[in-house]
Parts: sequence; C-alpha cells; structure tokens
Amino acid sequence: MVVTALAHELHEARAASQTVPTLTSRFPEFTRDDAYAVQEAGVALREQDGESVIGGKLGFTSLAMQRAMGVDSPNYGWITDVTLVHDRVVRLSGLIHPKVEPEIAFLLDEDLGPDATAEDVLGATAAVIPCLEVVDSRFDGFQFLALDNIADNSSTGRVVLGDAAVRPTAIDLRTVGVVV
Repeated sequence: MVVTALAHELHEARAASQTVPTLTSRFPEFTRDDAYAVQEAGVALREQDGESVIGGKLGFTSLAMQRAMGVDSPNYGWITDVTLVHDRVVRLSGLIHPKVEPEIAFLLDEDLGPDATAEDVLGATAAVIPCLEVVDSRFDGFQFLALDNIADNSSTGRVVLGDAAVRPTAIDLRTVGVVV
C-alpha cells in the first residue's frame, strides 16, 4: 500500500511540476527493492495515462557518479513515448530541475532479458546514436540519494536523439567519447 501511495505521490508531483521530500528521509528503512517497486508502480501509472514504454535508460554509469551517489553499480529506469522529443526543441514547461547529459543510445532490433551479456547487447543493437538526456527530479532542490533516484524512474525527463546512427561494429565503442 505504501509503494502505491509513493508512486502516486511522485506521479502527481511530475504532473504538477512540483517537488516532494525524499523518500529516504521519510522512510529510513527504504530498500532497493522498495525503490524499484515504486518505480514499477509509477511507470504503470504513466501507462494508465496512455503513455507507452519505448526503451530503458541507465543511470550512474560512470565511476565518478557512482562514487558521488555512494553506489557500486548503475541503476535503470524507463523511457516513455512522451519523454522522446521529436522536433529537437526541448520545452522546459513541465520540468522541475532540467539538466542535460550527453549519452549514447542503443537502438535495439530485439528485446533483451535480465541476464543479457555485453555480447547479447551488441548482437541485438541495430545502431548507436548520439543522444541528449534531459534528466529531471521530483525531489526538493535536486537533492536525493540513489534509492530516491531509482524510485523516481532514474530521474527521467526528456530524450533527444541525434542523426548519426551507426552500426556498433563500425566503431570502437570503448573509445567513443562526448564533447560538449
């Protein structure tokens, strides 16, 4: 019941462009499983509103970000059709704390399971695409712990895809970088 209430709270905060106190500050016993349960319930609310999940996203992928957040592994969230920007104009209305992060998007030809290996991902990838992610948080002052971020769908805001789609075998992904 608490999971559902927290998912509704974050869902309503997003819809109203308002912030809420962190979940971890109110529920010290909040766990990773709880955070993903809130995320899953929140995505279900978005689907009930007519949105469709079109992809996944990773957070805390860099060592520097993991250290800053006090975690030792990435987290994940979900991208819906509403978050994908089609005309490359990011409208800030509806966003609370927009921040831009350069990313590399993987366009998949097939779904992957939870035990997918790096080779499975590359085999399922039709193209890699430069991407800008506009992260957003529903938490007061853009201050939160990793578990709050998970519950908030890994701070999903907007996604802008670039034009330069290339096959992953055409480049060395280990050396690809981004300059902003």
